[in-house]
Amino acid sequence: MVCRDGIIESVGPYADLRSKLPPHTPITDSGCIISAGFIDTHVHYVQTGIIAAPGKELLQWVSDYVYPVEEAFMNEAYKVGAACRRTHHGG
Repeated sequence: MVCRDGIIESVGPYADLRSKLPPHTPITDSGCIISAGFIDTHVHYVQTGIIAAPGKELLQWVSDYVYPVEEAFMNEAYKVGAACRRTHHGG
C-alpha cells in the first residue's frame, strides 16, 4: 500500500508498487496484514429485541433469551405487533 499525506494512493504487491516509487522513498513494513474488517453485520430479526441482553454463557443466554423470543414469534399476532413496534419506535 502506498500512502501520501495520509491518503491511500495505490495498493498491490510490493514488487509492482516499488518500481513506481521515487528513489529513496522510505519503506515501512509493520509486519501486519491489511484486510477487510472482520465485522459480522448479519442479524436475526426475531432477536433484535434482545440485542445487548445481559451477558451469560452462550448456552444459558440462548436458553434464557433467544428461545423464548423465537417461540413468541410463532404467534402471528405477536409477530405483527413486534414488526409494528420496531417500525414506529426505531427498535
